[in-house]
Amino acid sequence: STFTDGIVEKIIKKNYNKNIIVEADGKIVSIEIHIVVDFGMKIQPIAVELQETVKRNVENMTDLSVTRVDVCVEGVISEKEPKKNATGKNAANKAK
Repeated sequence: STFTDGIVEKIIKKNYNKNIIVEADGKIVSIEIHIVVDFGMKIQPIAVELQETVKRNVENMTDLSVTRVDVCVEGVISEKEPKKNATGKNAANKAK
């Protein structure tokens, strides 16, 4: 599983019909993907890897030619609260 697979999984789980737009003209398609990235992630390498992965996979799994994969960054998620462990307590707090 690559980093891009994780992004694609998040996009699909969120609401794929609003985040992925495909325009087709016969066997030629262009794809537009809207994503939100985590704070601190390098956007440009993520976008490039996502473009390459989507193009390669669509072309390998179909008889279509992908002319464009546009990646639109809709926002950045910043972690506002500390992560909680399985007990619901902040992971940063030590057990007493």
